Amino acid sequence: MITSLPPPASVAAVYLRCHPADYWHMHSLRQALWHYARDLGFTDTEPFTDDGYASHAHLPRLNHLFQHVKQGHFATVLVPGWWVFSIKDRDARAIGDALQSLGCRIVELPGPLSGYIPGDGRPERCRPAPKPAPVTPDHDQAPAIVPSPAHHALHRI
Repeated sequence: MITSLPPPASVAAVYLRCHPADYWHMHSLRQALWHYARDLGFTDTEPFTDDGYASHAHLPRLNHLFQHVKQGHFATVLVPGWWVFSIKDRDARAIGDALQSLGCRIVELPGPLSGYIPGDGRPERCRPAPKPAPVTPDHDQAPAIVPSPAHHALHRI
């Protein structure tokens, strides 16, 4: 695990993508990556977020990140995991390799899967969607009837 990096620049790029869009999850990941960047010695982060974009779609912020890396603005990109580049290991590896070929380091947020790099021989992760809990109607109970204010007014007369 990387605990210290001598940053050639004081600001690290952060790339995040989530599909479907999930503001709160993205916000918590952004905060975690910002704190991790501070622990690594960076003074700040510049987020590039494609929230709501599928990995096979055009990813405008990822393309913007590539332009900035090519121009030498960032030498380090922090990600929560390589899955942000694509849900397909081969595609994620290709995108990560392309960034690294431009002289950029990709640093993962430490966690249970830290150190996992797509294409290292492990099978792709396929997580089936959780099944919703069955809803059983209460046939033995009568529906609740809530009297309206007009009903109360009629009974006062």
